Amino acid sequence: MRSGASLILACLLVSTCAPTTASVAPSIPPGAPPEDVQFASEWPSPNGDLYNTRVAHSTISSANVSQLGIAWTLPLQGTGANGADVANPVMADGIAYLQDGASNVTAVRYATGQVLWTHQYSSPAYGPNGVTIANGRIYGVTASGVFALDARTGEQVWHVTDFGPSKVAFNIPPQVAGGKVFVSSSLTAGGGIIYALDAGTGATVWGFQTVIDKAGQGLKATAGGAWDAVLIGPDQSLYAGIGNPYLSQQQAQQSPSAELYTDSLVKLDQASGKLEWFYQAFPNDFHDWDLQISPIYTTVAGRAVVLAAGKGGFVFAFDPADGKLLWKTAVGMHNGHDEDGQLALDGKLQLATPYTVLPGVIGGVETNMAVADGVVYVPVVDVPTTYSSAASPLGTPDLTKAAGEMVAIDIATGTQLWDTKAPGAILLGGATVSNDLVFTTTLNGALVALSRKDGSIVWTALLPAGSNSTLAIAGDTLIAGAGVPRATTNHPVIVAYQLIHP
Repeated sequence: MRSGASLILACLLVSTCAPTTASVAPSIPPGAPPEDVQFASEWPSPNGDLYNTRVAHSTISSANVSQLGIAWTLPLQGTGANGADVANPVMADGIAYLQDGASNVTAVRYATGQVLWTHQYSSPAYGPNGVTIANGRIYGVTASGVFALDARTGEQVWHVTDFGPSKVAFNIPPQVAGGKVFVSSSLTAGGGIIYALDAGTGATVWGFQTVIDKAGQGLKATAGGAWDAVLIGPDQSLYAGIGNPYLSQQQAQQSPSAELYTDSLVKLDQASGKLEWFYQAFPNDFHDWDLQISPIYTTVAGRAVVLAAGKGGFVFAFDPADGKLLWKTAVGMHNGHDEDGQLALDGKLQLATPYTVLPGVIGGVETNMAVADGVVYVPVVDVPTTYSSAASPLGTPDLTKAAGEMVAIDIATGTQLWDTKAPGAILLGGATVSNDLVFTTTLNGALVALSRKDGSIVWTALLPAGSNSTLAIAGDTLIAGAGVPRATTNHPVIVAYQLIHP
């Protein structure tokens, strides 16, 4: 399960030289919607493109970032478990499509802030959610279903809520390719399910059970689904990062099992949902670690690479052809518990409560990375978690010791290039590259630009409220969410920054 304790993050609010133009691998795989081709210079997919690189086609750089100013704001009405804004905007043909914490969708001209339409769902979500655009439609999820809207009018085309299991919960931005909508349930009895839906009708084409053993038996997990947008591969495949099974130490020791495919990267065939390969980062996980963020496809020195990461605090690089692990690099703070799940499987775990774990349940890599010019930029959260009972699947985070980092890693070797620490600030804003800068936001409401060359902070701005979402950039416009009030005088808003030329 993605940070089961992330609600606690809200408590923190009231307490306490690279090339000038980022280059990336070709970002339009076969089967991509026409919008990903026609509006590739904007931000048509949840992570910018279907390879999830999070690289903006933008005029914003270190030379002019100081000229960014607020152009417009848009109040957010709908609130979910983790705030009013937990989604990454998408931007195409001059229009930004936004989803709030209650699953409501709004279309707005991002040059001016003019609202074109709003479609109300009033379905509070845990997040991250968010929409995507494909074939003239906006696709997204509510807490219990998947929908398609007409991108021009906002009128609903279809909304599917019957998926069979007694409990299905969605917290994921869809991806669309080859006429299919790819989503996943995150909380489902017996484990999550990745779905391929017909983009025209919403009918289920196939489903892939993400928690199952080799005999095809459902396991005891109630989580273990995908939370962030899947990766659409260049070979008619898709990759998904899977969450944890939500076990307690007691369960992990008394009835240990790998709980496939939790805490794993899985590669599936787009047409059939057939498993091509998988890599499990943390078998028998009882620390709520996940491998939940969006995988990334890129190339370095002519070699294709798929990257994955999650709350366990490691970044992994794989050969996309066969899943061979190329390297594994730790980020953030670790204190010797990385192998606890495997030790429990082997009957060798000796762990007495109380004990403290790093990364904690709201630690590691919580939100999406960005890739440009052979470097991956990794947002990291450091919050120790103490477990007082072996029967509890969640411990207590110590927010007084909360810290954040942005880490740069060489993709060819897995070597860390730099690490910028921000004590007391939790980085939940992911990483977004714009020319020689990498942007992020913090839960306390800071919008931060770092130099890609050395990680130095070159510009900051204070958002009108705390931020619990990643951002999007196109041209001279940056759109960020400020959906978590830091005080009673704060009001959740979407904020658009634009270059204000003297």
